[in-house]
Amino acid sequence: MTRTTPHTRLTVTRAEHLDIDGRRPSQERGTRRVELILDAAAALIGEVGVEGLTVQLLAERAETSKGSLYHFFPDVAAVLRALGERHFRAISATVVDITNDPSLDWPRMPARNVVAALLAPLDYLERNCDLLALVRAPGVLPRSSRSMQPMLDLVDFVLAARFPSMAPERRATRSAMLVAMIDGVVGTAARGCSRNGREMRQELEELLASYLISLSTTVSY
Repeated sequence: MTRTTPHTRLTVTRAEHLDIDGRRPSQERGTRRVELILDAAAALIGEVGVEGLTVQLLAERAETSKGSLYHFFPDVAAVLRALGERHFRAISATVVDITNDPSLDWPRMPARNVVAALLAPLDYLERNCDLLALVRAPGVLPRSSRSMQPMLDLVDFVLAARFPSMAPERRATRSAMLVAMIDGVVGTAARGCSRNGREMRQELEELLASYLISLSTTVSY
């Protein structure tokens, strides 16, 4: 339990204060407004691209004023960074959910089921095509938001659980290899948002399943 200090008590008191007009806590209203702005940015990126995004377009799509938008973000670049961080947190949460799921029997799961779990973050990317544009745009996202580390962590976890006798250095190399396969196909197929994306996704699944099966028959790990 978090220890309550005078400062935290003050914060709670302020958060519970009701606005006269909306009768909702001001912090909650602010959070909702930020999410609406980020949702608007994600939608607009799909329509006008990262370069075409402006404060005017954001304000109109989020149904807010420019002044309100500037209250939360100093410029469009800050909106894009916040959108990237939101995506990164969502993908990281997906990875945590998978690795903490006690029902998944990694050593005995069919290879195709393992691949489906490994590609769960890719499913998220296919539902959020704006993330690819953010990653590809030079100088938009900080390194932390472009990191493949959550994917590396997931693959390393799965290989360790499925092949417990595999040497750590070999596992690290193979994890990097699997992530490189995924990242290469994702970049080429535009994460399912281009014409041949679905076909390439199917080929990727076949490739990863074959690779996992080959590992299971390897004598020396």
